[in-house]
Amino acid sequence: MPRHNRQWFLACIILDIFIRCIVVRGSVRGDDGFWRLSLPEKLRNRHSLRRLHIDDTEVYLLGTSHVSTESCDDVRQLMNHLRPDCLFVELCPQRIPILYSDEELGSEAIPSNNADGDHNAIEEPISWKESMRNLQESGMSRAGALSTVLLTKVQGDYADKLGVKVGQEFKEAYECARTMNCRVVLGDRPVRLTLVRAWESLRFLGKLKLVLYLIWSSLKQPSQEELQKWMEDIMKDGDLLTASIKELSEAFPSIGKVIINERDIFMFAKLRQTASLGSRKIVAVVGAGHCNGICRLAEDMYKPQTDMSSLSTPEIIQRVVETTNWKVEGNDEMKALTTDVLELQIP
Repeated sequence: MPRHNRQWFLACIILDIFIRCIVVRGSVRGDDGFWRLSLPEKLRNRHSLRRLHIDDTEVYLLGTSHVSTESCDDVRQLMNHLRPDCLFVELCPQRIPILYSDEELGSEAIPSNNADGDHNAIEEPISWKESMRNLQESGMSRAGALSTVLLTKVQGDYADKLGVKVGQEFKEAYECARTMNCRVVLGDRPVRLTLVRAWESLRFLGKLKLVLYLIWSSLKQPSQEELQKWMEDIMKDGDLLTASIKELSEAFPSIGKVIINERDIFMFAKLRQTASLGSRKIVAVVGAGHCNGICRLAEDMYKPQTDMSSLSTPEIIQRVVETTNWKVEGNDEMKALTTDVLELQIP
């Protein structure tokens, strides 16, 4: 894939909440690797599978590709092998429909609840006009809302060309959880807050550049063959992913921080809150691009003079959820986001 096309492709995909990351290398401090010997053979050398400890809770962090059928197989094998008491997924309420069939979405038998109080977390699919209006009401400008709609269109087009449905590994994990009396926790920051914070992080020229990139990407899209080759190259060489994210950071320096680093912080904080509810073994299914960041935060938790060790979990979350128009103080919904664990009831 030509360099300029690949960069526009990356800007769109990594910008969106469905980060299409495949392989990330690294390890957690103190992880001797012996635990891998008991895993199914296919998972023993999976670089994007990590184990970490949060207090007395074992967390198995599985990094996946949101567009890979292989990731679905990994999730199924890991869930059936470990049989955890809690499944943690990189989803927010706006993305719950990924977990259900069309028939289930059309019924009223899909309850969800907050660990500290009942509420309905399902959001029905909406039109692009409604999406723009909702984003503007959330504090995003008209141009920002337009860029988000364009981004969603490009992502959908790429998924169609690849012949995949984004996020099927989450559905696979959820189906496994249904069969084993396993709690399901939604651990990602709400997509609207992520998009608003990403937009607010850009200056005027950066916003203009992003909109132009998205318009160009929607008009001049790579072919199915180019997309397939790019995906295969990433699967063969994990360093290509690192180089690609670096390209994105060079084009939009603040975007990588908001889309990746801040969500690493949010998800790790939610893992801590989930562990505090008494779960002993958690399988966390996240995009592979988040694995290194979450593992580094797990290390920082036990180091003095770091945010992870010196601030309370709600304070940490507050830093990565507030926008110009949405503050924790005086807003019950935002405050609940910093303190509560969102859990799905399994029918």
